[in-house]
Amino acid sequence: MILDMTQQLAGLDGKAMMEGETPIMLRTVCVNALMATLPKDNENTGDKKLAIFTIAQKITQEDKPDLDIKDVDLIRDRVGQAFGPAIVGPAFPILNGTPCVLKLADGGKEK
Repeated sequence: MILDMTQQLAGLDGKAMMEGETPIMLRTVCVNALMATLPKDNENTGDKKLAIFTIAQKITQEDKPDLDIKDVDLIRDRVGQAFGPAIVGPAFPILNGTPCVLKLADGGKEK
């Protein structure tokens, strides 16, 4: 599955979510979720942790990585554990293959 990691997340108002002056991108959310230490991570083997790191590395290096479905499922699981509804809400549809449509300041829409 090819995912566009440069997609910006849309807030409840349909406008790009921002962290200061910087739009929040899918890449940032996914890498942060993958690299976070989550409660169940102490049960993971070294090989599992290496696999997580490798996915994060691929996402960091490629704007549109081609990921296995199992890797996308892992990302979804970790995003769901690491973040609340404000991030999970706009990130999950993108991770399911639905592009984010942002509202522009003039009321139009951008894909």
